[in-house]
Amino acid sequence: MVGKATSRTTYCLIAVAAALGVICPTPRPALAARTKPKDVEPVRYEGVEYRAPHSKMGHVEAWDISTGKKLWETRVYSLWIKPWLEADVQWVFITELDVRDGKVWVTNERGKCYALDLKSGKVRRSSWKYVFLLAAGSLVFAAIAWTLRKRIRASKPMPPGGQE
Repeated sequence: MVGKATSRTTYCLIAVAAALGVICPTPRPALAARTKPKDVEPVRYEGVEYRAPHSKMGHVEAWDISTGKKLWETRVYSLWIKPWLEADVQWVFITELDVRDGKVWVTNERGKCYALDLKSGKVRRSSWKYVFLLAAGSLVFAAIAWTLRKRIRASKPMPPGGQE
């Protein structure tokens, strides 16, 4: 009788699991197709046109207007696409180009700003690098201050009664 009870219990558990699988299916990632990004207006400055083609995500090109020759192309940033998520919803395109302060300023959809050298196209400044350096510097300062505070307290003789 024990064998029949075990097999009935097993069949009941399988039936319940199957029913729950139909009623409450496991969640699946949403199939979200990305809309086409807005075109970025090219910027002209001193005979050079700076472009950010969507066919090359994260790239900026400089073209000589008079000759139509490409002067340089720079990959401003790169993305790590997570294989378990849909690729198109992870794409980050350039939204704006601007020339000021002797640099080409690039802004992407996440709000990150990059400054490129006008002549070479090298990335000169990234807003996130400075945020990271500031945060790292603050953490180092806090760690040093905490260590010094512990050493100063440890070096003080305790007053009578054991309280400071």
